Amino acid sequence: MILQIAPGTKTVHYITDSPTSQYRNKYIFHLITLHGMLFDGITASWHYFEAGHGKGPCDGVGGMAKRLADMAVRQQKVVIQTPVDFFNWGKSQETSNITYIFVPKSKCQSANNEMKEWNSVAVKGTMELHAVVPISRNVISIRNTSCFCLLCFSDGRFHPACDGWRSVSLEGKQKRNAPETETNEIELQANEPQEDEGQQTIVFEQNYQIDTFVASVYDNVWYICKMLDFDNNDDEYQLAFITKSNPVSHTMKWPTRPEELWVTEIDIVCQVQNPAPVGRKPVRMYKMLPDDINKIESLL
Repeated sequence: MILQIAPGTKTVHYITDSPTSQYRNKYIFHLITLHGMLFDGITASWHYFEAGHGKGPCDGVGGMAKRLADMAVRQQKVVIQTPVDFFNWGKSQETSNITYIFVPKSKCQSANNEMKEWNSVAVKGTMELHAVVPISRNVISIRNTSCFCLLCFSDGRFHPACDGWRSVSLEGKQKRNAPETETNEIELQANEPQEDEGQQTIVFEQNYQIDTFVASVYDNVWYICKMLDFDNNDDEYQLAFITKSNPVSHTMKWPTRPEELWVTEIDIVCQVQNPAPVGRKPVRMYKMLPDDINKIESLL
């Protein structure tokens, strides 16, 4: 697909917004290291715009497309009731510079299932990263801000050299339930080691229950999160982070886009009570209970 759009491409530099549920997470980091294997030798790097609350160029393109579609429906020029209807309308817009590519739900689900089987591990400080560059199959170089200086970027590719870059290994524990791959397919994960007779599979214990709330720390700042899932193979928890509105009064609100991240238990401070809703504003606010605040601060 990439070579069909831009023949001769050797490297792709993805520049997107940064929701952890979509682009800034361990699966994307792993994808960057495998990009050349999956896409005809085309390597890649990934860079993130700072959170702009829907004001970035990525949101602008999507917002423009939806606005034009809404206008066409209001003017009774088209009937859009399904994703396919929207796609067909988009392709028919000859005066638009936006290119529409339809990806069916089944293909997205298949790719998602495949990524779930990768031996991916969470990277500490994920929410602060804005540049990810592959070094080898299981190693990436990351930076809190992208750098395009002559030392770091030349010949269309990144060669991390200046201060600020740090290398991180993505190699984690092998998943026991990973399906076998055919010998003629691209091997996406390390060969599973053979278990000795009598050796038991390690299954980690879940100490926090789904749908409860916990305090989690990132870069010396604690956040309140809702527990979404638990991976007993990797001993990781999936958390949904709540945005702090006022650190002094400890009021919070759910972000417009879900901020979800897989973390290890060491990143979790403690379990807390459900935040209490406050006010009657269109955007529901929540507040921490004083006992929970004291509990968190005493443990840090």
